[in-house]
Amino acid sequence: MPVALDIDRLRARTLDTSRMEVTWETSSSTVDALDYTFQVLRSESSEGPWDALTPEFSDRYIFVDGRVPSSDRFRQLWYKLRVKRKSDSSTKDFGPVMNEPEADLVAQYIRRAEQTLFTQAIGRAVWLFPRRTFGFRCTNCWDKVLSAKKIANCIACFDTSFVRGYMNPIEVWMQIDPVARAKQLQSQQQDQQQLTTARMTFYPLVKPGDVIVEAENRRWRTVAVTPTERLRAVIKQELTLRAIQPTDIEYKLPINLTEALRDIQPSPGRMFTNPHTLDSAIEERTPNVFANYTTFPGMPDED
Repeated sequence: MPVALDIDRLRARTLDTSRMEVTWETSSSTVDALDYTFQVLRSESSEGPWDALTPEFSDRYIFVDGRVPSSDRFRQLWYKLRVKRKSDSSTKDFGPVMNEPEADLVAQYIRRAEQTLFTQAIGRAVWLFPRRTFGFRCTNCWDKVLSAKKIANCIACFDTSFVRGYMNPIEVWMQIDPVARAKQLQSQQQDQQQLTTARMTFYPLVKPGDVIVEAENRRWRTVAVTPTERLRAVIKQELTLRAIQPTDIEYKLPINLTEALRDIQPSPGRMFTNPHTLDSAIEERTPNVFANYTTFPGMPDED
């Protein structure tokens, strides 16, 4: 049997830079609350991978994360709550959530309109690799004594100094501007650096250092991010991107899309099929405007 206990108002809040309070409430139900256990998980990305912060516990509705790393001001910490039923060992995850302002009705409307615009008209499907900012140091390139990297182009951490380097890739819709092509002559070689701008919706939140991969395998590193906000709730993001050279280690980041590449359509399908209504195009590509993000925070479960 599925988990019958529902969680309401799962939140992550703090006024302290070194700790985070994760709180939740259970919905009104006739089930035995002591038949369920809770477990808090944490990640730097809303798509994981996730690390368990606690063992399973019962009859408690608050958890204080006292191990919040604070060395990177752009870091994101997402939390999920895993509910397990003792009698049949069934589980269900709630979240993810992070410490961010709640979007009002106007912001929610703008977000949905922007998402439709990008997925159906002006955006292309790309993959975002969120960069790791804490965790286990890479044993291949990190010098514990000097607290610095001792080699470059490390395949174990992709030059991030943290094991595995990046979080799980997330499919997003983005508009990337054309790039001016120019060469800069140096003493020993020619420099072909490319810098451009891009824009996308509010989710997922991008930070400097994240890697973006296009369907044609063009790869970009995020240099700067400027969000547009409504009462502090992000509704759109403007990005500055720098092209990654094919010889850089980031080109070895794996994307397991062997099957998907045969049928992938990175540009909106309606731009090539000329549908009579927008609704039919949306249903063909995405059942709802957030269908690409299965763990989009706050979305209700669908049958």
